[in-house]
Amino acid sequence: MKSLEVLYLDQSDLIKAGLLDFKMVLSEIEKGLIWHASNESLSDKIVIELDPIQDWKINSLIAINGDYSANKWLGSNLIKTEDLPRTIATITLNDKNNGHPLCIMDGTLISAIRTGAYAALGLKYLAQEKNNIGIIGSGVMAKSSLLLMTSNLAERINDIFVYSRHPKNYKAFAKQMTEKTGMKVTPISDVSKLVRYSDVTVSAITKNDEILVKNKDVKRGSTHIHIGGWDDEEQYLISCAKEGKIICDDWNLIKKRNAHPLPLAHNKGIILDRDIYAELGQIILGEKKGREANENIYFDTVGIGEMDLVLAIKIYEKAVQRGIGKRLKIWDSAHWILEGYK
Repeated sequence: MKSLEVLYLDQSDLIKAGLLDFKMVLSEIEKGLIWHASNESLSDKIVIELDPIQDWKINSLIAINGDYSANKWLGSNLIKTEDLPRTIATITLNDKNNGHPLCIMDGTLISAIRTGAYAALGLKYLAQEKNNIGIIGSGVMAKSSLLLMTSNLAERINDIFVYSRHPKNYKAFAKQMTEKTGMKVTPISDVSKLVRYSDVTVSAITKNDEILVKNKDVKRGSTHIHIGGWDDEEQYLISCAKEGKIICDDWNLIKKRNAHPLPLAHNKGIILDRDIYAELGQIILGEKKGREANENIYFDTVGIGEMDLVLAIKIYEKAVQRGIGKRLKIWDSAHWILEGYK
């Protein structure tokens, strides 16, 4: 039996292969959402909660399309330890046809960047032509959301505001992201003001007990992009269902996850299946309309495996073309126990 090797890509290799090309990222993520909406791919998500209080969980996102399959394995909790990111991920890319592991790569940066792509796509397909942007949160998801938005759609952005619970964090975020994006980011200490000022709000936070996005504060004709947090008022969801649109990346996965405001409202019978207007992939494909006139739109996301698969394929193929990464040997020759009879 022949030898078996796998390509290993660390985080610096991903960057060399183009992961920080945010225009490429957005194009690929759109492709992944189209796969999902048109049933070109298969995917699923498994979440095992280990500690509800610390929100400590292990996730596995699996997707298959074309000649490839991928699995992203990640663990996360609310308490950062040992000066490491709150969420750490690894992606394994396989040959779909024979199971051969082709590549093992860092999934932490890919996961952060592909999640931020949701904010850019929400701005592209669901927002007004010109928008004030309000970012709720100052962590990884907030950074990636703003980077993807400004890199791809700067011409549709007017003012940018940020709020988080800790003043030192939102002030540091405003300073850093002003430097990184070349667009002024203004810190705001009152989240209600941020919501009132913003045409597009992005919730990019972890678990919290405070309602931050209230129906009375929401600007008419605005778009809210829910990437993380428990901060949206039920009355706002009801208003969007009755007078605007509720859009998801995958409604069945969101219900299965049974976390965050929208599925919790569904469990109470406040939001029904028929209240979900569309999934984003359907809008990208043109099967459903995105924004129409001055309606309020709520866009909820859970994250789907195709987003990791499509970026993993792109980065892997570029790395192979450019000779990036290290080859790791799995075996020289398989043990005889693994061999069949000829």
